[in-house]
Amino acid sequence: MEAKDWLLEKISNHRHKGEIVIMTVDGIRVARIEDIINQPVEGLLYDLNRDDATLGTLFRTSGDPKYINDIAMANIVKYLMKKLS
Repeated sequence: MEAKDWLLEKISNHRHKGEIVIMTVDGIRVARIEDIINQPVEGLLYDLNRDDATLGTLFRTSGDPKYINDIAMANIVKYLMKKLS
C-alpha cells in the first residue's frame, strides 16, 4: 500500500470515530472533532493551519490560487462559529 493510500485510509478510519487527522509542525496528529471545535475560532483555524497569518503567508510565498478558497473557507468557519455562539 502506498503512503498516500495508507494516509487516506487512516483519515477515513478516524473520521468514523469522530476524529480528524491534521498535520502540525510536529507531524501528523489525531484529534477529536469535539475538542477541536470547543475552542475559540482562532484556535480552531490555527490547528487547521487556516488562520489569517498562515494563509496569507502561504498565498504570498506560493501564489497558489487554492489559498483563495482556503481563505474563503476560514471566513465561513468564523461566520458559522459566531452564529453558533
